[in-house]
Amino acid sequence: MKAATIMKLLLAILFTLHSFATAQTIFSIAGEDFQINGKPMYAGCEWKGHRIERLLLNSSMV
Repeated sequence: MKAATIMKLLLAILFTLHSFATAQTIFSIAGEDFQINGKPMYAGCEWKGHRIERLLLNSSMV
């Protein structure tokens, strides 16, 4: 490989690793509402006529 191609490949790898290292997810609670990155969880969603937006759902599976 040419030196320029190797350099481009290394820069792409470093940029990708830096992106993964700096990415953060912020979980917060505003009153009784749950948010991820400042946005309500399940925005605009309903289940069987019940509003599930801003709720924290879980499941127990056996």
